[in-house]
Amino acid sequence: MKITEDEAAAALITWGIPEDYAKVLAQLDTAIKEGQEERVNDIVMNVTGKAPVSLEAFISVCLAKGVWDRK
Repeated sequence: MKITEDEAAAALITWGIPEDYAKVLAQLDTAIKEGQEERVNDIVMNVTGKAPVSLEAFISVCLAKGVWDRK
């Protein structure tokens, strides 16, 4: 479903989020939707010494290992 930034902020306000904060969150959602947060950095490599992997790859490894299997 596509909603406008104003509609997103209004929904957040109805859930009890203060108006100013709701507007900021809605603006962040717009920035993400427009691709402004799609950037790559070297933080994971610097912190862990390992190359980062995609979320899909991470989930595949966890599924293969049974990480979320019920016991």
